[in-house]
Amino acid sequence: MKNGTTKKIAAKQSGAAVFTGDCSGQAMSNFGMRRRTKTDRLITRYFQEARHVEDILGIKEDGEERDIWYIVSNKVNVLRRRYSKERMKTVSVALVLCLHIGVDPPDSVPKASARARLEAWVDPYSCNPQKAAYKIATSLQKSYEKWQPRARYKSVTDPTSDDVRKLCVSMRRNAKDERVLFHYNGHGVPRPTQNGEIWVFNKNFTQYIPLSLYDLQLCMEFPSIYVWDCSSAETIVNWFMRFAKDHEDDWYKNLEAHQEAVASSSISGAKLSSRMTADQQAESLKFKRRPKFRVCAVIILKWVHGHLMSALFYSCFYPQDCIQLAACREDERLPTNPDLPADLFTSCLTTPIHTSILWYLIKSGRKSQFPPNLLEEIPGQLNDRRTILGELNWIFTAITDTIAWNALPRDDFQRLFRQDLLLASLFRSFLLAERVMSGNGCNVVSSPSLPSTADHPLWDSWEYTLDLTLNHIHNILTPKLNFQVIGRDVLSKSSICTLNTLIDLSGIIGDGQDVQHNWFFIEQLKAFEVWLEYGVNKQSSPEQLPIVLQVLLSQAHRQRALELLARFLDLGQWAVGYSLSVGIFPYMLKLLQSTSRELRIWLAFIWAKILAVDPSVQSELFKENGDEPARFESANRAKPVQLRYHFFVTILNDPDTLPRQKIVVAFVLATLFHNNYRIAQENLTKKGYVNLCTELLSENKAKDCRLLKLWILIGLGRLWADYDPARWQAVRLVAYAKVLKELDDNAPEVRAAAVYALGCLVKNRSETNEHAATIDQEICDDLCNKCTKDGSVLVREELLVALQVNHLFECSTFFVWNILFDSSVRFYFQWYIIDFEQRFAKIFWDLSETLGIEMVADMQDDQFEHNANDIAATIKNSDLNGHLSMGAARKASIYKKRQRPNDAIGIEEVVTMNDPSDRNSLSSSISQVMSVVSSYTGPSKYDIAFRERAKKQLAYLENKNFKEPLERTWVALLRLSLDPVQKIHKVDTAMPRSETPDEVHDTDGSSKLGRSSENEGGSESRSQLAEMLKQSFTPKRGTTARGEFSSGTPVATNAEALLTSEFVPWCSRIFVQPILDLIHCKEDVEDFTDRALTLVNPTDWAIFIEQAQKQHAHAEFEVFKSVPCDSLLVAARVPPSPTVVSFSMLRKSIYTTDGEQIYITRYEKSHNHIAQKFSCNAGNPFNSDKTTALIVINEMSREMLLCGSSTGIVRVWDLSYNIHSHEIEDLPQLVTASNPLCDQSRLPLSNYAVLPTLYDWSQETGRLVCGGNVRVIRVWDAHYERTAHDIAIAVKKGAVTALSGELDHNDLIAAGYRDGVVNVHDIRVPAKESLIMSFHDLSSRVVGVAIRVDSKGNAIVAAGDEGGGICVWEPRMFKVPVVEIEAGRETHEPLRNFIVHKNAEMFGCILKSEVKLYDICGVPLCSIRQNDSERGRSPSIAAVAMHKLRCMIAVATSDGAVNVYGQPKTSL
Repeated sequence: MKNGTTKKIAAKQSGAAVFTGDCSGQAMSNFGMRRRTKTDRLITRYFQEARHVEDILGIKEDGEERDIWYIVSNKVNVLRRRYSKERMKTVSVALVLCLHIGVDPPDSVPKASARARLEAWVDPYSCNPQKAAYKIATSLQKSYEKWQPRARYKSVTDPTSDDVRKLCVSMRRNAKDERVLFHYNGHGVPRPTQNGEIWVFNKNFTQYIPLSLYDLQLCMEFPSIYVWDCSSAETIVNWFMRFAKDHEDDWYKNLEAHQEAVASSSISGAKLSSRMTADQQAESLKFKRRPKFRVCAVIILKWVHGHLMSALFYSCFYPQDCIQLAACREDERLPTNPDLPADLFTSCLTTPIHTSILWYLIKSGRKSQFPPNLLEEIPGQLNDRRTILGELNWIFTAITDTIAWNALPRDDFQRLFRQDLLLASLFRSFLLAERVMSGNGCNVVSSPSLPSTADHPLWDSWEYTLDLTLNHIHNILTPKLNFQVIGRDVLSKSSICTLNTLIDLSGIIGDGQDVQHNWFFIEQLKAFEVWLEYGVNKQSSPEQLPIVLQVLLSQAHRQRALELLARFLDLGQWAVGYSLSVGIFPYMLKLLQSTSRELRIWLAFIWAKILAVDPSVQSELFKENGDEPARFESANRAKPVQLRYHFFVTILNDPDTLPRQKIVVAFVLATLFHNNYRIAQENLTKKGYVNLCTELLSENKAKDCRLLKLWILIGLGRLWADYDPARWQAVRLVAYAKVLKELDDNAPEVRAAAVYALGCLVKNRSETNEHAATIDQEICDDLCNKCTKDGSVLVREELLVALQVNHLFECSTFFVWNILFDSSVRFYFQWYIIDFEQRFAKIFWDLSETLGIEMVADMQDDQFEHNANDIAATIKNSDLNGHLSMGAARKASIYKKRQRPNDAIGIEEVVTMNDPSDRNSLSSSISQVMSVVSSYTGPSKYDIAFRERAKKQLAYLENKNFKEPLERTWVALLRLSLDPVQKIHKVDTAMPRSETPDEVHDTDGSSKLGRSSENEGGSESRSQLAEMLKQSFTPKRGTTARGEFSSGTPVATNAEALLTSEFVPWCSRIFVQPILDLIHCKEDVEDFTDRALTLVNPTDWAIFIEQAQKQHAHAEFEVFKSVPCDSLLVAARVPPSPTVVSFSMLRKSIYTTDGEQIYITRYEKSHNHIAQKFSCNAGNPFNSDKTTALIVINEMSREMLLCGSSTGIVRVWDLSYNIHSHEIEDLPQLVTASNPLCDQSRLPLSNYAVLPTLYDWSQETGRLVCGGNVRVIRVWDAHYERTAHDIAIAVKKGAVTALSGELDHNDLIAAGYRDGVVNVHDIRVPAKESLIMSFHDLSSRVVGVAIRVDSKGNAIVAAGDEGGGICVWEPRMFKVPVVEIEAGRETHEPLRNFIVHKNAEMFGCILKSEVKLYDICGVPLCSIRQNDSERGRSPSIAAVAMHKLRCMIAVATSDGAVNVYGQPKTSL
């Protein structure tokens, strides 16, 4: 990628999170995307992407976010989301009006002549009392119908107690378990009594009759809503709660009596348990339901560091199923202001817009400016937002929702404002009633009680909106006051002219429907945008969030609102939680009907964010559009037939949509299959999802978008997992072949996703036949052939999970499992061995006969399994069904990306296992497992025996022609068992089995011994194996009868995989982290996993130290020709004899190794010490390779150590340095390990010792050059963890004896051979033409070669041979060396090594006990000899290294001395 593009991409990552001078910022995604500031200098950093530094686990919720997401439910120990998709309807409304028009109640105070008259905006004295009462009831019903038009309404005026009871009973019968609203107007009766009674009338209408609330509760039952519009209304609320407790106490007494009666009877069909709640016991006894007029338990949860530690239960009176709204307190009377309605509380609840306007006119003194019938003249309809009245109602809804959202607890907001449309409308209006009633001397009451919101600042915005609207209405109504319309003509009224002039003024007056749209929503959107830019704080939600949801209803501002919502959700999981709890979900469902191209990308992004946090909403996308509440529905809408998920399929299939914008769509569709959701699998299989995905994988545009390919592959895997039609559709379309091609993709995450998809296809156990077995064998063969050698640990781990299904061990399978394989392999390929066990047994039998392999039972393993099974029994008693979760073991082994060595000095290593799903219940069991695991102290003789057995088989199989594909699979099994990344084998063997290891069942049901005893292990094992080989071969699966293919009826089994993967949940984490800028960026970004995304800013400390080192280096190399650098600066020692030594560029550290242990030596001017020691192979018992190369990488960012072994294994260690200092913060951690040359066979070396693998590293390009006694020189890409280039070498030349690469500027590689030839290759040209220069000036084996760039920018090649010959060439004059000397002429010693300084100004020749230094022109500088004054002899030099910048040389000798030489008075 060009530098200009690189800087653009780096600058694009700039955002709110600024990391100045620090490259340790949190990962932005699973692909290493990070937010950075634009700087002039960016450096590359490798092996620090998410797959290297993170555990492969799913999304976690921290303690702060948990409070947003969870509330306490009614059931003990149950947590549920704060938002709920469940809806409750108020289906019946009972209107009880005790008006007694014309007669005042006896307890009423004397009233003035001017008093409030209107009831439901009807003047009761405008006609006779009976007709007036009917009008009032009708008007009130119409007001409620505006909120809930589909409810059943019934009203009674001046009723008797029997009328009320009958009304309530009929309403409850009709509503069943839904809500019933009971509206009580008590303006014509006395106040409620102090005994909990309200007043009605007798039949003759001559007396007031009390009606007990206790009886009313029995008739209304629950759930219910009560509206009390009368004086002293709080009295009703208080007595309602007291009677609710009485009902509950009576129910408990009756339940106990019923239980005693059932227990004393001879026959009892109910099964009761002490663990059952009272409600469960009543249900079991078929007893009536508990009266839920209140909730009697509230749970207080105690969270410590994000984990639920304890729960405290206590009783309280908190109404939930019965909600009450009351007009005033116990000692208050209703207001009688003549300018206001008599039922002011009811008017606020049912007609809040008209009441608000009237109250504002009275409050502001502007009522006289408008006609008396102003409220009737307001144009428009409430449900039409294009009209004045509709827009006012829209703004009122937004303001009251926002007030409630900011003032109420989240669970109260959900229950009162989101579950029931009528209830939400009433509570919005109740907030207004509190403000209006308090201004008239009354304080409203509610149950549940709500915090006061009368003084909320948003009420000022509401009054400002009313003021603007009234001005607009005044401008509309003014012409109507001055002109009279007669037909099509308008007559002007004038007090001056005696005649009325006929003038056509219709164009001037208008029709009264012109709307001057309010700026309220535009201003609120701007405020929300400012909050997103400057005020983000996840401790508090943005105030405007409910308003933004209301803006979604506006077509004009919908796109802007969606964009802001997407930006908000992109902030993190907490933002998704706020959005869901405020009620975004139904809006997003409705908007799926949109066909606008501008909206659908933002909608898809929002849906991706929602599904990433809560995949369970997938079911909502398989319903028809329009299945949402009535507020979204139009009156004449035809019912659509498309399901909602089609919205995303359309986008994915749209060729005009950018590939990066399809990423979120592919993620959404892949998430629809979460938990093998069968409805999704059925619908998308019929929709041709498999064919669509395979076509996208083949498109050139999609090939460069790694995230899109990743989620397409995951979606395919989830689709055909355990769903047979999708599986066979994939077979018919040969879709698996296209997925197999993705195993060669550059991105390791994509390769792992391809392995996951193929593993899901292979593990599909729905039907088995010969064709299926052939396909499975072909896929597994390709998987083993390609992925076993993959350089990424992520891919190899996913391979282990892909090739296994269940843990049902039958006789011969169990035998092969335990005899043929070591514990490190036996869990990896379960199903494959079960299906083809006889063929595997035959392979093993032939190998054991050919190679003389002895089958010895691993008694140490038996003991470990015995201990683990004891632990499993303990777990079984803890309701874990006897199975230790493989997830826990896997998280402790495979998913732990950065492994620590077992023998590191200075810090005691404590092994832990984490299971985030159930920490409390597993804590004791896990501690027991850990006690067993910690007993594993090192490689046992069985481990060593298996290692040598596996190596012996590998060496034999790799040099023979395979007769069948299973032999290649066997090689893959052996290679994985020797994988350089340790899998904590003893934890794997601790997995309990569904059958005991002592006895398993054969085909005929008879039991056979599954494992040989200690005394007769070998002979008994061979006899069982020979018996098994006599049987005929038939592929098998655990779900079918043994020896038969499935006929459609699976055998009853609880089979489950031993190994589970969290690779897909880990990939999903990208969607709970900021990713919007990368998906919707305007610039073209080639690849989401491109190298540009590994660029980081160096820390200020690293820049300062580097500048200081360069200043010292400049001063030293200015005088290095006159001032020798043979002064001893540091004299350190390491315990064994070191074989490799290396400098840290910035830190005062020297790295040495003896091949098995690595030592970090910290040096100062006066003292030095060993700061850290750890094992090269991380304590892996199945790797015995020796480390032969130490290369320091990422010096300016996160310093790491790349360790290359003699067998080609490369391990990368994070040394745990503090990035701001020299200090080591933690134990070294193994980041990754692989074998770049694992597919190359070693060349035979006659008359030569075994040569180690050679390595060279390019920090700028992130490429490793490796070669040796193999047929190629390989350039291995560290970013993609795969081979980038292969350069074939002539076999006749033999092994490469020296290797160097200069890939930072020139892309050149130099290789020296045993015949003295030095070849230079250019990797920019085709492989066959890569040899551009060949030097033949040396006469013997080349011991060192180097390509360097001098201060002038010219490349030079320098090499030395074993005979002491040194040559330096310039590529421009490559026919003759520019420098040619003999280094060992005086001593006649062979040259052991040859090194060149990084700045190409100095080189060194290493003899047995002397280092000779020359400048690049061949002029001798000085000689460094190693003398042992105590023993009187010179120790031999084992290793030499030059500092990357300074004029300093480290020399390690065979006696353990590590000395650093430099110029006198050199500052360290």
